[in-house]
Amino acid sequence: MTIHTPFVRIGRDGLRLAAGLWPTAWLSVMLALLAGCGTTAPTVETPVTTDTVAAPRPAMTLSIGVLDVSTFRGRIEKKQVDELAALISKHRVDVVALQGLTRYPGVSTRIDLLDALGTATGMRTSFGETIAVSGRQTGNAVLSAYPIVSSDSRPYDGISGTGFEGALRTLVDAGTRTVLIVSTRLPDPLSEKDLRICTGTISGISAEYPDDPVIVLGNLPPPPAGDAWESTGGQKAGRAFSWFMARGMAIGDAGAVARCALGNLRLSQVDIYPRGRP
Repeated sequence: MTIHTPFVRIGRDGLRLAAGLWPTAWLSVMLALLAGCGTTAPTVETPVTTDTVAAPRPAMTLSIGVLDVSTFRGRIEKKQVDELAALISKHRVDVVALQGLTRYPGVSTRIDLLDALGTATGMRTSFGETIAVSGRQTGNAVLSAYPIVSSDSRPYDGISGTGFEGALRTLVDAGTRTVLIVSTRLPDPLSEKDLRICTGTISGISAEYPDDPVIVLGNLPPPPAGDAWESTGGQKAGRAFSWFMARGMAIGDAGAVARCALGNLRLSQVDIYPRGRP
């Protein structure tokens, strides 16, 4: 007697009995297959989402340069103007603050640094006279790649310095918002009394524009403790700081120096945010 062992052959037609299997064997095979192939519902993973607030992005970055030309000795020539203009272009400086600038209005044999630099760079200019003697003007200046809304010079009334120092206020329309630039040269040496007078004048200018970022550039010491000023710099014997009143502005890169015949052009950058942003 021959006993046939049931088996299943798998082909294109699916499961089928091998030839000669009994119907009962087929049933047994199917039952065994169904019993061994337990079915479970597929697991569906629900993605977990976390609400995140993107960090505010600045609307623009403002590149700033500051240069005290009072230490330059000699007559300014075109090559020195061209050298400084090339540095401004190379570093893509948007605003330049000059201190200790001497001008000779109406004297054709003298190169006017401010006018010549404005022409070479295509920047707008403002000038604040601090003293005029025998046709010679001395003061502070600002050059801006952006339109200048207004400017004027503020004296430091009551100081004991002999240089008739003052502060040039220049309001710049940077597109995203207006930015207040103050170019100043403080007395040297600087007494505690003079520092209080100068700081009070600068703070008074800042208070006139409570919603605008303020940048003060010149031979500044560290800002007074307890005030809302931030600062960068201090490379030159504690008298090369820049002051910032944030108001929608954040200090970026600072500390770079580009050297030229007229002096050291100190460079920094600030991020400007739209109104209503930190």
